[in-house]
Amino acid sequence: KQWYQRRVAITAGICVLYGTPGAYGVVTMPFGVREGINIFLDGFVPTENLRFREQVLTFKVSETAEREEEHIKRDARYQYPDMIKDYGPFKLAIDKGDFTDSEIVVMLGENGTGKTTFIKMLAGITKPTSCVEELPRLNVSYKPQEISPKFQGTVRQMLHDKIRNAYVYPQFVTDVIKPLQIEKLYDQQVQNLSGGEIQRVAICLCLG
Repeated sequence: KQWYQRRVAITAGICVLYGTPGAYGVVTMPFGVREGINIFLDGFVPTENLRFREQVLTFKVSETAEREEEHIKRDARYQYPDMIKDYGPFKLAIDKGDFTDSEIVVMLGENGTGKTTFIKMLAGITKPTSCVEELPRLNVSYKPQEISPKFQGTVRQMLHDKIRNAYVYPQFVTDVIKPLQIEKLYDQQVQNLSGGEIQRVAICLCLG
């Protein structure tokens, strides 16, 4: 039998962090968990009478979720088979599934449960120990958690070198460049970017 220990994180308070990239950062005093989460979602600190974000983050549940799910199943374009990856003490079993270009799938799980391994198997970077069917050929853009940039030059030069056609395409500028505020980083040296700025540029590269 295999026994798994489930770790539960308990917190008594939450501090909200906000600021402007490359300029300043502020850490609030601790709030209760519920209050802290709501402050972050609202973008407003009532004790300071301060708004740090113009947009309020909301989550809406679609009333047509079941119909959308049926539509997605009918039009599924990509399928992957049952797979197993055996690392000795750790064994990852993947049930077959499918997805389309028109949906966003979020994988949630504790550290070490196989999320990255699954993506690497889809990308062909990691070979499954056992796979009953041949894996489909997929183009997967993968951003590692830890990034050590080696590019010598500015952000503009790197985007021109890596995703020359995408980063000047109007739709890409609207959907990716502007929301991630990449234009402000164009003339900065890649080696001088902060950790958060590097992550934003890396996301841009992945989507390009």
